[in-house]
Amino acid sequence: MFKKLLSSHLKFVFTPFLRYKAECFNSCGVEVVTREVPIILSLTSGEEYFNNLIITLYSLLNQDLKPDRIILWLSDEYKSLNDLPYEITKFIKNGLEIRFVKYINSYTKVIYALEEFSNSIIVSVDDDIYYPKDWLRKLYFSYVAHPADIQVHCAHQVGIENGKLSPYNSWNKYINNEKAGFDNFIVS
Repeated sequence: MFKKLLSSHLKFVFTPFLRYKAECFNSCGVEVVTREVPIILSLTSGEEYFNNLIITLYSLLNQDLKPDRIILWLSDEYKSLNDLPYEITKFIKNGLEIRFVKYINSYTKVIYALEEFSNSIIVSVDDDIYYPKDWLRKLYFSYVAHPADIQVHCAHQVGIENGKLSPYNSWNKYINNEKAGFDNFIVS
């Protein structure tokens, strides 16, 4: 019952409030002084996610540790910025960069960013998550402490029984583990 009430509260109170905040957002959302090793936030999206994307972009632009760049990769089926909702393109004035590319998939946000920004810290971002204000700072300082490891915000621990992969629904969900391992399944 509580979960259903919370879900309803998020849908009818939290989401509209965040959309309102995003519509009124007028601050600079990226670092104005470029770091020696830039932090690049990279994400892809599609039309079916544009409603959530607005809130995601707002949360990324409101980080207490500002990224150097935020790049949204979109399919080149959109011929120009005029084909996109204003609620998304308005974030360009806050530092959002929109790039049109031939192939879009969930993994391409990493591929395109690695090709273009190989000497940067690339943070792969989902287009349907509201990121807490301290998310990037925590991720960055985790990277500074463990630069050889891939840093994640959220992961599942892969379940293995008798040397075989367990069903996904039996995995340890949303682990809070600072230990690197090949049995960590990246969620975000």
